[in-house]
Amino acid sequence: MKTLAQLITNTQSLIEEIIQHPDYQKLLENDYTPDVTIGDAKTALINLAWEVEPPAATIELELGNDF
Repeated sequence: MKTLAQLITNTQSLIEEIIQHPDYQKLLENDYTPDVTIGDAKTALINLAWEVEPPAATIELELGNDF
C-alpha cells in the first residue's frame, strides 16, 4: 500500500497532466469556469501534504558577545 504522502505526490502529478491535456485546454477556451478550480485542488493537496509531512523549519539564532 502506498503512503498518504506518495498518493498526494501522485495526485499532484495527475493534476499537472490534466492541466496540460488538450481536452482540458479546449474546455478553458470555451469559457469553462467551475466553482472549484484546479488551483483550489492544488492548494488543498499542498495543505494536506504539510499536515502529513510538515516542512522543516529553519531557526536562526543570533549569538551576542555578551559572555
